Amino acid sequence: MMYFQYFTWGAFMVTMPTYFMANLKFSGEQVGLVYSTQAIAAMITPVIIGMIADRFFSTQKVAGICHLSGAALLFTASQTPEFGFIYFLMLGFFLSTMPTVALTTSLTFRHIAYPERDYPRIRVWGTLGWMSASILVGTLKIEDQNLPLMIGAVSGLLMGLYCFTLPDTPPQAKQHTFKIRDAIGLDALKLFRNLSFAALLIFALILNIPRAFYLSFTNAFLNEIGMVNAAGKMSIGQLGEIFLLLLLPWFLKRFGIRKVILFATIGWITRYLLFSFGNLDENAWMLYFGIALHGLCYVYFYLTAQIYVDQKAGPGMKAAAQGLLTFMTSGTGAFIGSIIAGYTVDANLVSEGIHDWQAIWLFPAYMAAFVFVGLFLFFRDDSEQEQA
Repeated sequence: MMYFQYFTWGAFMVTMPTYFMANLKFSGEQVGLVYSTQAIAAMITPVIIGMIADRFFSTQKVAGICHLSGAALLFTASQTPEFGFIYFLMLGFFLSTMPTVALTTSLTFRHIAYPERDYPRIRVWGTLGWMSASILVGTLKIEDQNLPLMIGAVSGLLMGLYCFTLPDTPPQAKQHTFKIRDAIGLDALKLFRNLSFAALLIFALILNIPRAFYLSFTNAFLNEIGMVNAAGKMSIGQLGEIFLLLLLPWFLKRFGIRKVILFATIGWITRYLLFSFGNLDENAWMLYFGIALHGLCYVYFYLTAQIYVDQKAGPGMKAAAQGLLTFMTSGTGAFIGSIIAGYTVDANLVSEGIHDWQAIWLFPAYMAAFVFVGLFLFFRDDSEQEQA
C-alpha cells in the first residue's frame, strides 16, 4: 500500500517543474500556482474524507475510489499543454488523492499494535516507492517530458484497484449521530486546546512554506546549474530516508518526540544553507549532502508529527485528526509556500533561464530558523508524560 501510494507522486512531483518550465515555458509564478493546487486540495478534502472514513464507509474503499478518480485526471493532465487546463486538472487530481495520505496513515495505525515501533518499518516502503519512481524517471531521461505524469497515472490506477484488497477497516464512529460540525471537522479542532498540539501544528504549517521551495524548484534548480540525471540523484534523499526510517523507533525511544522534531527542523535550516552556497565545482558535496538530508527533514518531522497526532486523537477522531494535520501542513502552509516560492523565483530571475539561486534558497533557511525557535519555546512532549 505504502509503495504505490508514494510511487504515484514520486513519478512526477519533483520533475513536474522541469517539464513545465523547459517544455511548456511556464513562468515560476505559473509553476507555483500549479503546485498550490495540492495545497488547496489539502485544505478542502482530507478532514471531510477522514470524517467519512471515521463514520460511514470503510477506509480502504474510500481510498480506492479516491485513487481511481485521481488516476484518470492525472492522465488527462499529461495530454494537454495549456496552463488553464493543467491547473484545473491537477486541482481535481489533488482533491481526489490528498485525502489518501491521511487514510493510509489511519488505516495503518488501526492494524498495528505498537505505532512507534511498527509504523516506520511500514512507512519505509513509501520511501522505496518514491525512490523507485525517481530513479526510473531519471534513468529514462524524461524529466522534461509528460511521461512522468503518465507513469503516475498508471501507478494511481494500480493503487486504486489494490486498495479494495486491503484489510477491512470499518468506521469506528458509525454509531455517532451525524452533525454539520462533523462535515467540516470541528471535533478535531478541539485538540487545539492542548498547547503543545496547537504549537506543533501551527509551526508545522509555517515549515511547509520552506518545504514548498524544495518540492517545487529543487529539480529545476539542479537542472539549471547543469547537474546530469538530477531526478535520479535526488533519490539520494530517499536512500537516507530509508536508513533513518528504520532508526526512527530508536530515536523516539531515546530522545522523545520533541527532540526528534527539533533535530528535523535543524535539518531544514542546514539543507537550504547548503543549497545556497553549493555548486557543481568545489562545493558539489554541499548539494549532495543537502539532498541526503531529506530523511531527517521530512521523515523525522512529519512522521513524528503523525505519531503524535495519533496519540492525542480519540478512537472516533483519528482519521479526521490526521486530516487536520494534512490540512495545516500540506494545505494552508503549502499553499502559501507555493505562491511565495513562485514569486521568489521570478523575482530572482537574472536573465532568460538564469536565476540567483543563492538568494532564493536563503529565504526558506530563515523561515526554518524561525520555526525552530518557535518549537523550542512552545512545544513540549506531553504525550510521553501521559503514557508514563
